[in-house]
Amino acid sequence: MKKITSLAPGRTCLFGDHQDYLGLPVIACAIDRNIKLIATENQTETFVLNMVDINEIRVIDIHEAFEKLESRDYFASSLRVLRRHGCKPTSGYDITITGDIPINSGTSSSSALLMAWIRFLIEAFGIDHEVTPEFLSKLGYESEVLEHGEPGGMMDHFSIGVGNIVYINTKKPFSFDVIGTELKGLITGVSGVPKETIGLLGELKGNALMAIDLVKQNYPQFDLNAC
Repeated sequence: MKKITSLAPGRTCLFGDHQDYLGLPVIACAIDRNIKLIATENQTETFVLNMVDINEIRVIDIHEAFEKLESRDYFASSLRVLRRHGCKPTSGYDITITGDIPINSGTSSSSALLMAWIRFLIEAFGIDHEVTPEFLSKLGYESEVLEHGEPGGMMDHFSIGVGNIVYINTKKPFSFDVIGTELKGLITGVSGVPKETIGLLGELKGNALMAIDLVKQNYPQFDLNAC
């Protein structure tokens, strides 16, 4: 039976936290903590997802279209996105998911899980596109942010999908550059206080956009990117 291992790192922001959804540049890097997905082909037409760290099992029919998405169901949204690019599951897998990225800590454990899942699906079933780090990152952004209408930006997916230390220009035309391969001496601490990601992002983005709008009302020539 076919066996696939997929690995994706967490990330941390080095410069410009909460700027990517405003069209401003950020610098971020992958970290040495990962989500690991081990998949073994089974004799059913289901994905059996064993999420060991949260003691949860989920079963997904490989033919499920997910016409309606549940909030933050990135397994479903990525299946929808990948099908549009010609990645169509034809067999089931028993999948064990583990990781050492702290959950709800601001190091993108959910985005790492999404990226590992996308990489598995492409390895298992192929896709109608050249698979590059940029393409994988865009698939992650589309699956997490665009499909769910969430307030986040592209930083998580490009720092995970591209890896290394990456400068991300989020203003159109979008671009990114790898500016380093290793960052020595950085330690990230976990406070133990959970981060409510979507609510926090929505509030911060809403407040930022409102503030920008108020400034423009008084100074029509104001350009956030020129400040």
